[in-house]
Amino acid sequence: DDNFATIVGAVAQGRVLYMNILKAIQFLLSSNLGEVLLIFIATVLNLGSPLLPIHILWVNLITDSLPALALGMEPAEPDVMDRPPRDPRSPIFTRPLLLRVIYQGMMIAGLSLAAYLSGTRISPDTGHTMAFAVLAFSQLVHAFNVRSNTHSAFSKPTFWMILAFFSGLALQLCVLLVPFLRGLFHVAALTPAQWGLTVLLSLMPLPFVEMLKALGVTGESRTRR
Repeated sequence: DDNFATIVGAVAQGRVLYMNILKAIQFLLSSNLGEVLLIFIATVLNLGSPLLPIHILWVNLITDSLPALALGMEPAEPDVMDRPPRDPRSPIFTRPLLLRVIYQGMMIAGLSLAAYLSGTRISPDTGHTMAFAVLAFSQLVHAFNVRSNTHSAFSKPTFWMILAFFSGLALQLCVLLVPFLRGLFHVAALTPAQWGLTVLLSLMPLPFVEMLKALGVTGESRTRR
């Protein structure tokens, strides 16, 4: 049409689509880097294998699908049109994006490794179970962080993000709580104390990334036009 406001709306929508693609990429790369680092560090330090192959496949199934799709459907952030235009020659994998992928991947790996080390004090099966649980839960929680690199994760989440989170949570709890599935996935029953530590470690991505956002250490430019 001949309405100039349409141009503004088209630019805004284009920015939203591009930012959501980057959010999905950031989430997938940081989550998978966390898995790789967890196994790599445990191998280098001769700590044994923190995860079984079926655990890795299952975590990828529940975290690489619904949360990533939900991030692709995120609405526009409040300041989407206050940001400077992106240089069309700039690459997708910018230095700030790579920085976020690396430190967030290290965060997920560190939390999962802490769970594994805590569980192996009891038995190898307990260590596998706690690492498996924290790896899955922390990635589901981390999806809320990636909704914005500058705004709080506690801003109103979308229906799709809530659906993705609780769907993944329900599936993971079934594996950890249903006796038949526990045997299939070779996981142990956790005590209340072990569940408490698992929940605590799984929630740590929220305050950690929120603190970095508040300090402006996210690599995301907030420069106005």
